[in-house]
Amino acid sequence: MQGYDVEHWVTLHRDDPDAFDAARQTVIALELARVRPEFTGPARRLLERLRADAEGVGHEQRLRRSALYMIAALAQMARALEELGEAGENNDSISRRRR
Repeated sequence: MQGYDVEHWVTLHRDDPDAFDAARQTVIALELARVRPEFTGPARRLLERLRADAEGVGHEQRLRRSALYMIAALAQMARALEELGEAGENNDSISRRRR
């Protein structure tokens, strides 16, 4: 994401939470469009679950739920990185045995 202006987002969030949410969702959609197709489907489904879960609740509750989704996504990413690291270590071990 280029041209990120923290002050703009903070001001928008404070002054117009609905516009902030619309802008946030637009940025998410644009970022999803940039990634590989095999990642967009699961990401869009997660975003739809978040939207459905946040529908009809107040702004603070929506922020809390968004934070929980973000934490869950980070935990999932951490597990994937751990698996990737283990796979790399296994490949290194195999390569050393072949020498």
